[in-house]
Amino acid sequence: MPSHSGLYTALVTVSAAGLIVAAAAVHDQAPPLASTGYVASSSPPEAAVPQVWPRARRLIDADERRRESAVRAAAGRNRPFLDRSLNRPTAVLPGPGRYTLRDLPARALVRGVSGVRLRLPLVVAPGARLVISRRRLLLRSSPRVRATIMVVDATLAVRGTRIRSAGPDTDQRDGRAYILVQGGRMILRGAHVSHLGFATGLTSGVAWMHRFGVPSTGGAVDSTFSRNLFGVYSSGAAGLRFVRDKFLNNDVYGFDPHGAPPGMSNDPGLGSNDFLVRDSLAAYNGRHGFIFSSGCDDNRVLDSVSRNNGGSGFVIDDGKPRAGLVRTSNNNVLQGIEARDNSDVGVVIEGGSANEIRNALLVNNAFGVRITDATRDTVVVDSQIHATRWTALAVNERARAQVARVSIDGATVGVDSSGGARLQDVTVTDAVVAGLRLQPTDVTAGVTVGGLGRRAVDGIQQVQTSTWRSDQADASGLTQVLSTLRHQVWLVLLITPVVLWSIARLVQRTRNLTTRTGL
Repeated sequence: MPSHSGLYTALVTVSAAGLIVAAAAVHDQAPPLASTGYVASSSPPEAAVPQVWPRARRLIDADERRRESAVRAAAGRNRPFLDRSLNRPTAVLPGPGRYTLRDLPARALVRGVSGVRLRLPLVVAPGARLVISRRRLLLRSSPRVRATIMVVDATLAVRGTRIRSAGPDTDQRDGRAYILVQGGRMILRGAHVSHLGFATGLTSGVAWMHRFGVPSTGGAVDSTFSRNLFGVYSSGAAGLRFVRDKFLNNDVYGFDPHGAPPGMSNDPGLGSNDFLVRDSLAAYNGRHGFIFSSGCDDNRVLDSVSRNNGGSGFVIDDGKPRAGLVRTSNNNVLQGIEARDNSDVGVVIEGGSANEIRNALLVNNAFGVRITDATRDTVVVDSQIHATRWTALAVNERARAQVARVSIDGATVGVDSSGGARLQDVTVTDAVVAGLRLQPTDVTAGVTVGGLGRRAVDGIQQVQTSTWRSDQADASGLTQVLSTLRHQVWLVLLITPVVLWSIARLVQRTRNLTTRTGL
C-alpha cells in the first residue's frame, strides 16, 4: 500500500490535470453569443482603423488646397503645365486634352529601364483624360513630396501597369502617395496597385469619391490591390464594376464601398450604389474582406471568395451611428459566395432591409452568419455552413430573417435566434452544445437535427416542433458513445480524483484504527 503523503500527492496531480481539462472543455463548449450576452461587432475597434491624427489632417488639407488650386489654374489652359501657386509645384493636365505620361512636364517624370517615376503630385483637371500603360510606375512618397494622382471631374485609364509607392514606402505616419478620382471616371485593366494610402477616405489608397454630389464611376478588371491601407475605397460612387480582381494583404479592408450619414464630413449622404463584384477574391486583409457600409444600396457580389481575413468575410452594415444619424444598406445580394478561414464571421448583416445571401458556402469561420440590429426581410437560402467554431447562424432580437434550405454541419451551436427567425428546411448536424436555441416567436417548418452533442434544442418546450425531424437515434451505438464521452470526459476527470481521495482516506483511517486497537 503506498504511503498517505505519496497517494495524496498523486491525487492532487490528477485533480489539477482534471481541472485543466475541465477548463479547456468548458471554454471549447461555451458559445459566446446571445446566451452569454456577447455579440462580436463587425465594426473594427477604434485602434484597428487608422484615425485621422493631427499630422494626417494637415497633410489631407494641404492636398485639398493643392488640388483646388490646380483646378483653378487649369481654366483656360490647353497644354500641360506646372502649377507653382503653392510652395511646391504640381503637374496639371487641363481639359479637354487626351494625355499619356509622355505629355507631362519634364520635371514631373524620371524615366528608367524599369519604368517611370512620378516625382510631383499630378492633377488631371476637369474634362481631361489620362491613359497610363507603361509597364511600371513608381510614385514618389517622402515626407516632403507625395506624388499623388488626383483625378477631378476627369478620366483615368490604367492598362497593364504596376503602380506602387517608390521604395516601397511602408511608413504611413508621414503620409504616403495615393490615387483618387472625384466626380470622374477611373478604370483599371490588368493593373497591380500596392503600398499606397495613409488615412481613411480620400487618402486610403485607391479611392472613387463624389465631388459636390456628382458620383464617380468606373471600376477594375483583372487587377490586384495589395498592401494598401485600404485595397479599394469609395464614397459617393455609382455603378462601379469589379471583375476577376484581387484584394490582398491590405492593412484594413480589402474592398470598402462606403457612405456617410447626411450632413457629416461634407458628404451629402451619397452612398456607393449599383456595384457589381464578380469572380473576385479578398484574402489576408487586416480586417474584413468585403464590406458595404453606411448607405450602400442595390449592390451585387457574385461568385466571389473571402478568406483568411483578420475580421469577417463579407459585411453589409449601417456604419457607426453618430449623433443619431444612421444610413442603412439595403437590397444587396451576395450570391455564390464563399467565406472560409476568417477570424470572425463568414457573413454579417447589420441593419438594412431586403439583403440576401444565396448559394453561399461558409467554412471554418469563427461564426457562420450573423444577422443583427434592426434588420428587416433578410433572406438566407440554399446555403451551407460547415465547421464553424462557435455559432453557425445567429439572429438577434431586433432582426427579422427568413432562412430556407440551409445545411449546418459542425458548430458549437447550430442556430441561435432571439425570436426573429423563420426557419424552413434547415438541417443541423454535429452541434457540440445545442442544435437550436429558439424563442416562442421563432417560426419553424421542416427542421432536421441530428448527430448532436449534449442537447438538441434549448427551449424546445416553448416552440412548435410537430414538423421537425430528428435522426439522432439513427447514429450507431459506437458513434453515440464516442460523442457522449467527448463532451463529458472532463466531468469524469473532475470527479474521479475526489472518489479516489475519499477511498484513500477511508483505507488510512481503517489502518490507523487497526493499529490502535491491535486487531
